[in-house]
Amino acid sequence: MIKLTKKTQQAIIDHAMLQHAIDNPPHEACGLIVMAGRKQIYLKCDNIAPNPHEAFEIDVLDYLTADD
Repeated sequence: MIKLTKKTQQAIIDHAMLQHAIDNPPHEACGLIVMAGRKQIYLKCDNIAPNPHEAFEIDVLDYLTADD
């Protein structure tokens, strides 16, 4: 089993967040950092704000999914 350092895990999360933002211009990117077992992961979320290019609002279903 490969063990990642905290610095490497953070770099992976940072990359996922940045890529999500790049893939969704001009909308605000939404996501949650959650625990998956013993590591943190980034979960993309739907931006349901009425004006997603100026604000963000995370869908309650994304919160429920993250809580599983």
